[in-house]
Amino acid sequence: MTPMIKPLTAALLCAVVALPAAAWEGSAGLGLSYVETGYLDADNKVWPYPALNIESDHFYLRGFELGTYLLKTDHQRVTAGISYMPMQFDPDDSDNVNVKRLDKRDGSAFANLGYTIRGDWGMVTASVSADISGESDGFMSDVSYLKRFSFGEWGVTPQVGITWTNDKFNEYYFGVSKSEAARTGFKEYTPDGAVSPYLRVLADWQFDNHWSFFAETSVRLHSDEVKDSPIMDKDTMTSIGCGISYRF
Repeated sequence: MTPMIKPLTAALLCAVVALPAAAWEGSAGLGLSYVETGYLDADNKVWPYPALNIESDHFYLRGFELGTYLLKTDHQRVTAGISYMPMQFDPDDSDNVNVKRLDKRDGSAFANLGYTIRGDWGMVTASVSADISGESDGFMSDVSYLKRFSFGEWGVTPQVGITWTNDKFNEYYFGVSKSEAARTGFKEYTPDGAVSPYLRVLADWQFDNHWSFFAETSVRLHSDEVKDSPIMDKDTMTSIGCGISYRF
């Protein structure tokens, strides 16, 4: 677990404990994710993460995001929250000599504003986010559609979406600065804003009244702005995860 994830996870769990027991609703657990970073000659990563989906009348805790409901009805929700995005890259994880001379890319904290509408037809989510950690100073937005299909104790939830990231976000994570170009064999690279579609599939099995097992996989297609980066060697970012959660 990375240095930033540890204190954030602890803070999120403390926030849950601080809520009155009667206000709790949802599930909590732990997952393990295998991620192909896509960076040149870099090792893939295995990360633990909190599988949290907890809410009260006014607050929610979902994964790495803690926030409040500005509007909450049976069919629509408007949220404002703060989250941690664990996307990062350590040059020492690469076997490439030039990559090892690059600057480290750290995870970022984001302020988020989101909207969700749901019905029997499924659910649409939309969000806009801004980096408040000072890492990339970037912006991003996301729109997705998902629907859960039930098969007795089993459930499958496909999700399709698209994410836009601005030039500052892409420059931080995928660009090559002038100083980096001077000490490596890479040319200076400054990407523009970009759009990346993705597909995610979540499967869950409720084997007990409270306990369930879940597995998920996601594939994100990199835009040309990312694929053209000299420090990237994959056209996609793929992750596979699984875990266990307890519903209360």
